[in-house]
Amino acid sequence: MVTILTLKQQHDWRLAIQALLHQRIHEQSGAKYYTPFFIRSPDAHRDFWLIHLSGHARARDVMVGLHWTENTSFAHYGRSGLQMLGYDPKEDIRLTRQVALPGFYFDDTARASTHESLMNELPERIHQYQSIGGIPFSNLFASLTNESPATSDIFRAVISDLAKEGVVEIVDKSSNTLRERSPKNTDIIRPSKQRRLFLPGNQGKNK
Repeated sequence: MVTILTLKQQHDWRLAIQALLHQRIHEQSGAKYYTPFFIRSPDAHRDFWLIHLSGHARARDVMVGLHWTENTSFAHYGRSGLQMLGYDPKEDIRLTRQVALPGFYFDDTARASTHESLMNELPERIHQYQSIGGIPFSNLFASLTNESPATSDIFRAVISDLAKEGVVEIVDKSSNTLRERSPKNTDIIRPSKQRRLFLPGNQGKNK
């Protein structure tokens, strides 16, 4: 049986707690949405785990927004894009031998990393809705928010950039395709009708 004491003996114990214990708490609570981040205490030189549970994507979004606003007080020890608590061997320092980026402290560095990760990862997720003509932004965000430390505003900015690059399309209620605005909740997000040989982050798969 995994205990908190066992987890805290691991080198990356904060990530282990986030990845293993939050799932159990989430399942037992019955809450649909959650944020498993940490409160930093520079004076005490220790972190306190704060898990926020809610029944609505909007409530989760507000809580994550607070983390970004009070960035000197919060920390995340997982990934910056989707599957934030999943293991990705491509990012394992022990395998890549590359120096790790600074910790994820909801600062400008974390925001840039989050934006870049979502630019690479969102197209594949959006492509899953191609057969049904796309998905409203609000539904897309609600389906992905538990996976990411990003707010809805960050998701909107990424989708807007992807639309400008011709990777996805933003379609309003009048069936107008837009590229120069941040998507509204009711806007449909769908893969671009113009076929692209390469998608962001997938160049290696097409060689």
